[in-house]
Amino acid sequence: MFAGQARANVDALCPSDGLLASIGLGLRRIVPLAMLVNWFPHKRGTITAMAGAGAFINAPIAERLISSVGVSKMLGAAVRHAFV
Repeated sequence: MFAGQARANVDALCPSDGLLASIGLGLRRIVPLAMLVNWFPHKRGTITAMAGAGAFINAPIAERLISSVGVSKMLGAAVRHAFV
């Protein structure tokens, strides 16, 4: 939808694409967290801390993987893993 309207204006396409991507990434992060908090209401702080720690653990692993293998191979493996 945005790409069709902004086909001649890349300056309008990039912010709208970034907005949609950030909304999608935020929902991808919030929904599992809300589900876990509902499953374990007496452990809200622990669940939230574990979800936050996952981001700090995942970032260095992804950084090392990208530097050793390369972006294209890493993304290709991630896509194959997600859709197989």
